[in-house]
Order: sequence, then structure tokens, then C-alpha cells
Amino acid sequence: MQHTRISAAQAETIARVWADVAYVHDDVRSDIDVRPAGDGGFLADVVVYRGSGPFIPVGTACAYIDDHGHLEPVAA
Repeated sequence: MQHTRISAAQAETIARVWADVAYVHDDVRSDIDVRPAGDGGFLADVVVYRGSGPFIPVGTACAYIDDHGHLEPVAA
């Protein structure tokens, strides 16, 4: 059986789908940072905020995405 690893672009897509907010407002924005975890997986940090400055924080979240693309939320 061949072991398939996801790419950084695939991990970012997974993180963006996971971070999608349940409600839609024009002024809600999110910044997503995906970086290698060193073991073939990725860490995803998400910051959600409103406005264009000064920003009003809505929340943050972190997740680990393994090399197969499975996402596991972790404490921020």
C-alpha cells in the first residue's frame, strides 16, 4: 500500500472549509495560517474578526491536519 501525503495547498483548503463561519456577514473576515508540523502534517491557526480597523475579535481556533488530511481541533 502506498502512503499518500497531502500538499500544503490541500491542507489550506481543508483548513478553509473547517474555518468557514456558520453565518454570513459582509464584515466578518478570517485569517488562516497553515504551516508544516514537521511530521508530514500541518498546523492551522484561524483568527476571525469583524470590521476593517479597529478590528473586533470574534474568535480563534487551532487544528492539526495529519498527512492523510484528517483534521483534529486542538486547544488554542
